[in-house]
Amino acid sequence: MLLAKILDRLPEEAIGPSNALRKNNPKVQKLKKYREYKSEYQKLLYATEILEQSIAEEKYNAAIHNNTELLKKFENTDTIPKLKEELLTALKKMNALKSMVIYPKQAQEAAKLKFMNSDEKEIYQKFKKLTDQKNHWEIFKKNIQKPTAIQQDELKAYNELVPELDKKIAALDKEITSAAKGIKPIYEKLSSARMIINIQKEVHQILFDDSETKKEIELENKKISQLTMQMETILIDVNQKNIVSELTAKDVYKIINSSYLNLKNEYDKSIKNVKRIYSRVISKKRAIAMAKDLYTKNATKKLREEFRSLVKKEEYLKNDIDKFSLEKQEYYAISPPKFWNSNSLKEKYKGQTKKINNMETVLKDRQNKLLAIRKNLENKEVELNSICNTSEAKSKINTIALGILRKNQPIVIKHQTLINDIKTKYKNIKHIELQLDSI
Repeated sequence: MLLAKILDRLPEEAIGPSNALRKNNPKVQKLKKYREYKSEYQKLLYATEILEQSIAEEKYNAAIHNNTELLKKFENTDTIPKLKEELLTALKKMNALKSMVIYPKQAQEAAKLKFMNSDEKEIYQKFKKLTDQKNHWEIFKKNIQKPTAIQQDELKAYNELVPELDKKIAALDKEITSAAKGIKPIYEKLSSARMIINIQKEVHQILFDDSETKKEIELENKKISQLTMQMETILIDVNQKNIVSELTAKDVYKIINSSYLNLKNEYDKSIKNVKRIYSRVISKKRAIAMAKDLYTKNATKKLREEFRSLVKKEEYLKNDIDKFSLEKQEYYAISPPKFWNSNSLKEKYKGQTKKINNMETVLKDRQNKLLAIRKNLENKEVELNSICNTSEAKSKINTIALGILRKNQPIVIKHQTLINDIKTKYKNIKHIELQLDSI
């Protein structure tokens, strides 16, 4: 699928060997731009594949956890032994397949190792082992809670453990610093433009070779979902039959309605969580804007803020002009005083005329100033766009943007997992609504 997307492109225009030597030839420039676009598009496709595979991994992990928990609820029921056995078998098969399947993180590690010699592999794996150990002890230290003063034995053990953990982490830090000298050339080798492309291709090949196992997992996951739905439906029906003999329809309605309200409450909470997390999901467009900010040392960010400030001032000016138009209409509706009118009336009209003229001048000055500011900002925008549109700048901005998207990947996965959870809860809510309607 990925290869098909990469190859789904226009063929390059033949320019001939004589034209190829002329850098400023329009055909050469056009071909260079097209190749830059192809490279950027290919990077984006690889990043999309990695994200899709990571979301799939999270989805299958969640499915196994949820269905294992559900199976615990059915442990004490003898109503559906066959379904229980089928579900248990399917879960075991899915767990076995999951241990065999390769996801992006493992594929990336395997791809990197392929482009290392035996000495480099040894240095790299030793360095990785040290960093993994350090992360493990740092997480362990973060998760232990300090006991209260009442818990004297626990507090004593805690006070003895923390300095030992600090020593362990410090010793690992020292080893990592020492090993960093040997790892630096390896990282430089892996970070070259050509090597990044080779690693991406190898990762894709590893994931592609493993696609049949993923298809099997997908089938088992669907089977498990169907089995759990059957079990829940049967249990609900059995429970209803058991309680109908003892309870009135009103009592049954109350029990099912209580389950419905609880599920609806959970559904509403999930919706709020999705909305909260969505604000942290970074789109490609936003990632490129953030990358431009970093590349231009926040010049583009400052320009956006200046444009926002200008738009607010323009809105205030428009409101003031609309307000002044009404005052002007009221002023022109008044007839100028005649020579026989009193001096006080003439002075009042003179004051109104002066006020209208002054306000008109002030508003015109504000308008001219804002037009000058807009012109200046537009010139800055053109200048920054020309800086960001060079081949070198585009390449750096896209690299930074891809880095931002990769860092944001866990948030995207969490958001997608919540979306899947909401869909499941919605189906369950509709199922219970049908039951409530039938009572």
